[in-house]
Amino acid sequence: MDLFEQSMTMVNELNQELSQSEFVDGGLHLDLVYQCCDISIEHGLAVKTLLETELFISALALFRTQFESLVRAYWILFVATDEQVCELGVLDSIEQLTLKET
Repeated sequence: MDLFEQSMTMVNELNQELSQSEFVDGGLHLDLVYQCCDISIEHGLAVKTLLETELFISALALFRTQFESLVRAYWILFVATDEQVCELGVLDSIEQLTLKET
């Protein structure tokens, strides 16, 4: 099994774990964390596709966005105050946070 196949196996296992998690309906904090993780997984799949087609620069650029989504998930889970989480919950999507900050 090559690296790309192993990567897909890992992503499928992560998706299964997230979809079966007892914490998915655990309040706004965990809902937003789930959204960030879902975005990160989606970006990861796109990075994988770009790497397979040898579009390395584009893959690297998208990898940064994937990493930021994951860091945002950890920030929401471990650092964000209830007020900050409520503010994020009002946005239509997590990615709008970036637009709001500029």
